[in-house]
Amino acid sequence: MYDPRVSARGERSALMSPDLHVGSFRFWFVGQTWEWSDEVARMHGYQPGEVVPTTELLLSHKHPEDRQHVQDALDHALLSRGALSSRHRFIDTGGRVHTVIVLADRMLDDDGTVVGTEGYYVDLTDTFDQTRRQALDASLPELLESR
Repeated sequence: MYDPRVSARGERSALMSPDLHVGSFRFWFVGQTWEWSDEVARMHGYQPGEVVPTTELLLSHKHPEDRQHVQDALDHALLSRGALSSRHRFIDTGGRVHTVIVLADRMLDDDGTVVGTEGYYVDLTDTFDQTRRQALDASLPELLESR
C-alpha cells in the first residue's frame, strides 16, 4: 500500500514526521476575511472558535523580524490576485516562537474568478528543535573533549 510519508527507497520523509503540525487556512481578498482550521488556531495558542482571525491578529503574532516580510507577501497576493507562500516565524499566545512554511494556491469561485488564496501552515518548530538537539548531542562530547 502506498504511504506518502515513505520514499521509494523506504526512507521516512521528515516533512511527514509525526512531530510536524499542519493546519489549513483560507483568505478572501475582498474584505480580507480569514478562516483558520482548528490546528492553525491551536498553533497560535487559541482554542478553536476562540478568536476570529483577522489580518491585524495574524500580523500581531509574527516575529518582529519577519512581520514586514509577511505583510509584503500579503500585499503581493492582494495586488496580483495570486497565491500566498512564505517561510517565517510567529509567536503564539504563550510566547513560543514557531517556524512555519505557508503554502497556498489561488482560491476560485464557480466562475473561475480568483477570490482569495487557500492553503496550509506547516509548523516545523518541533522538527527543527529535534534536529538541533540531535546535532548538539552528536557534537557535544567531541567539543567537551577538545576543550
